[in-house]
Amino acid sequence: MSSKESILHKIADYLARRDHSPKEILDKLERKKVFTTEEILAGIKKAQDAGWFLPDDELALKVHAYLVRKGKSHKYIEQYLKTKGLPSTAFDRSEEVQTIRRHLEKKFQTYSNLEYDDKQKVLRSLAQKGFDLSCCYEALRLEANMESMNEEF
Repeated sequence: MSSKESILHKIADYLARRDHSPKEILDKLERKKVFTTEEILAGIKKAQDAGWFLPDDELALKVHAYLVRKGKSHKYIEQYLKTKGLPSTAFDRSEEVQTIRRHLEKKFQTYSNLEYDDKQKVLRSLAQKGFDLSCCYEALRLEANMESMNEEF
């Protein structure tokens, strides 16, 4: 088996498991140190010509949706996409607020009745995870409004 065929088999093996960007494939194969960079690039080019890779925008949206489901912040997602050689995705404020709310609900059953110091700790924790601070305030305000509405009924 020629080296080009084995490179194509390795690329097909990676893509069969999950979608990768060409940069990810390049990085993975370079770490193995079995093939030269020129051989890898030629294999990637051949795979791209055959249509094995998803378009970068489509793959970026797919990865973005996956990371949102995992509860990652937009800032984290942008950094992750950059390391994978994928384009940025648009910032969706409502999506970020919902992600923060899911995170808070998972960590605290009810977080609207937290003391001031506890709210500051929560905000610092969320900021360290890369969440937009104004979205954090909005999520906390939404929860406080929901609690006050529930008390009225």
